[in-house]
Amino acid sequence: MSAADALPSARVLHELLHAAFRPERVSAAPFLGQIELRTQILTGGFVTEIVMPKLGLTMTEGLIAAWHVGPGSEFTAGDILFVVETDKIANEIEASTSGTIEQIVVAAGETVPVGTVIARMVTTSPSRATDTPSRLIPKPPHEPRPEPAFPTSQSPERDERPLRVLVTPWARKRAKELNLDISALECPAEKDRITAKDVEQAALTANTRSEPVDPLAKSRPADRRRLAQALLRAKQEVPHFYIFAQADITEAYKLRDAFNNLQPSTNRVSVSHLLLKAIGLALKAVPEVNCIWAENSVQRLIASDVGIVADTLVGPVVPIIRNVGDRSLTSIAAEVKDKVARARSGLLTFGDIDGGAISLSNVGLHNVVGLIPIINLPQSMILGVGRARSEFRPGLRQVPELRQELALSLACDHRATDGVPAARFLETLVAVLEKPANLFK
Repeated sequence: MSAADALPSARVLHELLHAAFRPERVSAAPFLGQIELRTQILTGGFVTEIVMPKLGLTMTEGLIAAWHVGPGSEFTAGDILFVVETDKIANEIEASTSGTIEQIVVAAGETVPVGTVIARMVTTSPSRATDTPSRLIPKPPHEPRPEPAFPTSQSPERDERPLRVLVTPWARKRAKELNLDISALECPAEKDRITAKDVEQAALTANTRSEPVDPLAKSRPADRRRLAQALLRAKQEVPHFYIFAQADITEAYKLRDAFNNLQPSTNRVSVSHLLLKAIGLALKAVPEVNCIWAENSVQRLIASDVGIVADTLVGPVVPIIRNVGDRSLTSIAAEVKDKVARARSGLLTFGDIDGGAISLSNVGLHNVVGLIPIINLPQSMILGVGRARSEFRPGLRQVPELRQELALSLACDHRATDGVPAARFLETLVAVLEKPANLFK
């Protein structure tokens, strides 16, 4: 082979120089909640920049709550690298590939804009756009290991896991906040360490079978601060306007009672479930209000997703109930029950609270007529509902009849919608509630 044959081709040299001096952005992070990676080639490996992920359509910055790795730390795909806090929730970010941390650029406790480089890592191969980046969702449980086809010399009773169980710093912090003994927790068989998700799941299990404790003992000041900042921002930045209506829900009550009499006690529906579906049907009938204001423009939504305000130890949290306009009341009720329970235990993921143009805030369990709520950003509307009132109204031949009426208060973001479409939406909602047959289909 000649010396000329041993030299790399001009095309190869061009690609190497392009990678070395003009770093290629190999992942455009097309999905929210992914780690964005930017890679460049160096001698002995590839340096990949990790940037602050975008965890929602309107997220502009995030706080690094904790690093689980440091310079020189080696990690594998699935290991937790850091924790990001937004104004609504904290998220553990998992690695999508194996590597070594070269540099921490943004220290814990700092807040930086989305897209800012927060760390650099070294890998033996470049990250590709086809690689699956980390997502902010719990990893699915691993399939159980199959039994060996032939007996081995190892005793089947022997525990294959190491005697020393690793616990992430964030897990220790959550265990202290939730008053859990970290040493009493068992490491999942498919993992080599206990994470914050394991701690929170253990807390949820313990809450279902333990005696009540002082609720203030489990409240987190950081959570309340995030909530306060979100509410203050919404009130200061959003040009709210309000419209009001009364809905006669006498017939809806009758149909609900008849429906519940045919259901097991675990499948019964409440006024909130009726309201959620009614809102979903009204969104489908008046789609121009199914929008939000994001990135200085109106963003149209398709699905009839609706949030429901859940009262928790740290204040209101708003999980999103999906496609309520296309679902049965029993399936809506089941999702509400699950997500409200997880909201009160602090186990919601970002996917549980992201989406929708409107939320429902129902204080009807208390003896109040109604409320005027604050919009839950980035949504553009919120419906406030109080307790139904008994009123005598003229009936057949002007004979007074006792009716059940509900006061509705709709707060709207004037950047995303205007008074006329909002009024049509509320008018449609009232019509759905007053002729409720479609609610039970």
